[in-house]
Amino acid sequence: MREIKFRYWDSFLKQMYYSDYWIWEEWQGAIQQTTPDRITMQFTGMLDKSGKEIYEGDILDRKGIPCEVYWHDHEWRLAPRGERQFDKTPPFLFVRSMEVIGNVWENCDLIKEA
Repeated sequence: MREIKFRYWDSFLKQMYYSDYWIWEEWQGAIQQTTPDRITMQFTGMLDKSGKEIYEGDILDRKGIPCEVYWHDHEWRLAPRGERQFDKTPPFLFVRSMEVIGNVWENCDLIKEA
């Protein structure tokens, strides 16, 4: 079982915050802490080639192409920004060869180049 962790982007303060716990809503385990000023992201349970934790919204370098980590249909997937045709390759087969190069909130310029 993977470790449950979260981070959130405060769009008002322009800062990322990390937490090992979060307030869970009992109804279906849904996280109710995302607001217009606070965007919540969950840890995928995976690490990149440098051992860095991978979160939803991270940008990974996949063979020179910056790709965003998405949660979709109860699993995380990887795709170039704007291309919602999600990669069906199981992440555990290739993620250890990739590197987190940023995230969509602090490094949006990386993903716009794709």
